[in-house]
Amino acid sequence: MEYSAPTPSFPVVQGNTITGTAVNQVVNSIAYSFDHWNDGSTSSTKNFTPGNHTTYTAYFTGRPENSYRNLHDIGAVGEPIVLDWEEHPNPAITQYKIYRQVKVNGVTGSVQLIGTRSRGTTTFTDNRYTKSRTYDEYLLFYDVRAYYSTEGTYSNPDFIAIYGGPPLQKISDTTLVEHVIPKEYSLSNFPNPFNPSTVIEYQLPKAGFVEIKVFDAIGKKVATLVNEEKESGRYQAQFGSNDLPSGMYIYTIKVNDYFASKKMLLVK
Repeated sequence: MEYSAPTPSFPVVQGNTITGTAVNQVVNSIAYSFDHWNDGSTSSTKNFTPGNHTTYTAYFTGRPENSYRNLHDIGAVGEPIVLDWEEHPNPAITQYKIYRQVKVNGVTGSVQLIGTRSRGTTTFTDNRYTKSRTYDEYLLFYDVRAYYSTEGTYSNPDFIAIYGGPPLQKISDTTLVEHVIPKEYSLSNFPNPFNPSTVIEYQLPKAGFVEIKVFDAIGKKVATLVNEEKESGRYQAQFGSNDLPSGMYIYTIKVNDYFASKKMLLVK
């Protein structure tokens, strides 16, 4: 019988039953948890009766640890939430998934994936919600999960809570209009000119992190309509003028290697 550390050495006699335990451990900030033995059994402690040329193998699943993370918000009160975290020390961590869960007036919504960042980037801005000093209407929960490319696993959920305020620009949720795979990217809006609102339509031939923003004629950002992961398909997002003055506005889309900008006219 062959065995590996960290078990101390012990005598093995063919035909004599011994007991072994697969021990969970952390190596290079990856937590390895026992999954099963090579015979399919799932109890970490197992009795063995050694025989000639017999191999006993314990299989483990590795997940990134969260102890490195130090996830916190560095945004100013009244401004968008800005998450900041430490780079995971294991070089096989290649990206981070950002999740958000919102509690509004005591009702907690579902967990949503709102972004992906590659290794080397350790900040994320959520333009949907602003930071507040106290819990009034919104309580925001955020999680950043590291991706371990060697095994295709993510770190376990570990949310932090942040007092939140309403979005800087209130908009309707983006709607998936048609879940077919378009052949190319596109961006348009209707009606144009508009008052008081217009629908911005865009299509994605493949999934990606989508950013759609609206600027006034002098380049000042007035709204962020989309700032999250989207699957391929055709989408619509409504933009309301609220208290904006009449004039020309520019809306842009950035996703994967595609960027486009269009003009629209608000007439009151």
